[in-house]
Amino acid sequence: MFGVKEVTLVGDRGMLKKAQIEELEDNDFHYITAITKPQIERLIKDNILQMSLFDERIVEVVDNDVRYILRRNQ
Repeated sequence: MFGVKEVTLVGDRGMLKKAQIEELEDNDFHYITAITKPQIERLIKDNILQMSLFDERIVEVVDNDVRYILRRNQ
């Protein structure tokens, strides 16, 4: 009816849980959400995020086809 080809859902931290994200991915939806503290801790532990990345105002990191946009608060 409207010619929509792609949908992107935007949720705040905790609104989109793992089960919902999997469902979105299974149905070819896109999503944008903030990551949780445990997710951040895992990314630091796995050496995907380093504190030096926050020297820049904004930076992009990709891990396992997931794109993270990091922004330093001032």
